[in-house]
Amino acid sequence: MPLGPLTVALLLAVPLATFAPAVAAWVGVALAALAAATEGGRRRAVRRHALLAEVLAHVPQRCAAYGADRRLIWANAAWRQAFAPILARLGTPRPRYDDLVALAVSELPPLQRETERARRLARHLAADGRVEEDIAPDGARVRLARHALQGGGVATVAEDVTALREHETRLAESEGRMRAVLEVLRVGIWHLDAEGRTVFANPQLVALFGGRLPPGIEGCGLSLAGPADPSGPFGFPIRHEAEVILARPGAAPLRLLATASPWLVGADGGRTTVLSLQDVTPLKTAQARIEHLTEHDALTGLPNRAAFRAALEAVALDSQGGALLLLDLDRLASVNDQFGHEAGDQLLRDAARRLRQSVRPTDMVCRLGEDEFAILAFDLPAEAAPALGARLLRQLREPFVLGDREAFLTAGLGLARAPQDGDTAEALLRAAQMALEEAKAQGRGASVLFEPSLRRRREERASLRQALARGFAEKEFALHIQPQRHLGTGMLAGAEALLRWHSAALGRNVPPPELVAAAKEAGLLRDLDEWVLREGARLLGLWQGRPDAPPHLGINVTAASLLDGGFARSVADVLDGAGIAPQRLEIEIPEDLAVRDLPAVARALSALREVGVRLALDDFGSGHTNLPHLVNLPVQSLKLDRSIVSLLPDDPRAYAVTRATAALARAMQLEMVGEGVETEAQAFALRRAGFHVVQGWLVGRPVPADEFLPAAPPRQAAVR
Repeated sequence: MPLGPLTVALLLAVPLATFAPAVAAWVGVALAALAAATEGGRRRAVRRHALLAEVLAHVPQRCAAYGADRRLIWANAAWRQAFAPILARLGTPRPRYDDLVALAVSELPPLQRETERARRLARHLAADGRVEEDIAPDGARVRLARHALQGGGVATVAEDVTALREHETRLAESEGRMRAVLEVLRVGIWHLDAEGRTVFANPQLVALFGGRLPPGIEGCGLSLAGPADPSGPFGFPIRHEAEVILARPGAAPLRLLATASPWLVGADGGRTTVLSLQDVTPLKTAQARIEHLTEHDALTGLPNRAAFRAALEAVALDSQGGALLLLDLDRLASVNDQFGHEAGDQLLRDAARRLRQSVRPTDMVCRLGEDEFAILAFDLPAEAAPALGARLLRQLREPFVLGDREAFLTAGLGLARAPQDGDTAEALLRAAQMALEEAKAQGRGASVLFEPSLRRRREERASLRQALARGFAEKEFALHIQPQRHLGTGMLAGAEALLRWHSAALGRNVPPPELVAAAKEAGLLRDLDEWVLREGARLLGLWQGRPDAPPHLGINVTAASLLDGGFARSVADVLDGAGIAPQRLEIEIPEDLAVRDLPAVARALSALREVGVRLALDDFGSGHTNLPHLVNLPVQSLKLDRSIVSLLPDDPRAYAVTRATAALARAMQLEMVGEGVETEAQAFALRRAGFHVVQGWLVGRPVPADEFLPAAPPRQAAVR
């Protein structure tokens, strides 16, 4: 027999007690009134029941009743609204419960589908009033209760908790993320209840207290450096930083910045607050030392050298350790020459900005000089220092935009850590300086971490520089001459002057690369180049008019002199003073010099060509040259690098490069010289490729000038 609305309303009173207590109370009152009513009062009870049925029809819970055949016989508005799309698909307003279950499990795999269908039908038939969570046919997550009706029917009441579960999931995920953040945050986080007892603390807070978590704020050693805020939790100001002193047994006091949240009300009604504590002891120490200084660089806004020295001591004395990074920019002078000093200033400002952005807020970036910077990293773990240095160099390697042009920088970086590399300011600075010197010696863009062996190398370089100064005073330098000869005739085609130094102080011959490096460190490169220029001119003067003298003498000078705007004038003056025709002097240009700044090199060489000297591109083919160098540089000669000659005649690739170089030189009307020729086979391969002039031990080793042209010149045999 179908159930009427009144009967359904009465039967739903029990499940509604779980989800809607107010409605359940109304139903209970109605049942009591119906049982106690007289025949004359049943009409009033029926009216009350009708009102209750109307209430049930509009409650937010999904209410429904199924007959013994499991067909829907009644549902309220909430149920029908939720199931409207499903009813439309089934094509009936009174579907069977079996059809609803079939739709709910239709997306599952076959075996799981049958298992789930059987489970739901069994729960429906049981109708034991138990409340459980389930997935409704429309996909919603619901809390559901089923109750048996007279005649075998079942009444269901369901409450949609989808949004609630999603909210709980989001809260759990958010809580997990927040806890993970608090675990790695470099600020101590302390959650306290209203009595000041610890609720939660992250590892950083435990570390601040020396590895022991205090049970509460009482007696923990914290004291406000200023007046307490009576409106804040435990006297701490809300949302504003306050300076706090933390006294720890057996350790120096720490200076902290503390911030408190307002009182928070928990789920149980209790109040809590959250304190954040950040150790600023090293920074405060540094600030105290530089308050009286004029502490910023006018161009970049960075702390200057005076501020750096004051803060350096704070890093060296910091018990938590730290690091000093010294950074020296390369090619800044080239940018000034190429783009102007205003562009160079902009580049420095941009470089300073990148350095600031690459470090932590508590680190200190200083400008020490024109192209020198220092980074003081307070409380930095020793193993993290190299990664910081790599990040700084990586940021500087990105192109700098100067108007409509781009400029590129590299930098050398030396890194020292406190206290292992230096426990005083001076010791830490010396260690970083030694690391920087080594980085610059390794080449552009190098980064070096200090190690004790650098001290020995520095001492050796210092001894070398002292010996170099003595070498100038004692006239210990000499030029050895190596001939260049025509293949076939053996005639002298030219010669190259090679710098040699036997140091009396060191008791040994110093190789040219070591000599040049020492001169660079000592700031004597131009002095060395000037000596080579004057000695070469002197020899040409001695050989004046001799038929056995070479047609020209090549000398090597460094980039420091070649890129000096006054070098061409100095060459002209020296040649005039010695009475030497300019074409008898050949200046050899290192191939890698052209790579550094092609426009500046081209300008310098053009000035030398106006003087009239010969120019040769040395070490051609060693890996740096490309066609723009040849097109833009006013050279008359190419010297094929010995690294290629050494592979002849057996390496076909080396021979192909040799032939291509010869063809290119002939097309550009350039003279060609093969360097480093030691065997007849190499000479034959060069001649077959198109070379006619060679230089190397096969035709003559470098010898002192008085041996190269003695009073009675020896007769030279042809090389065939």
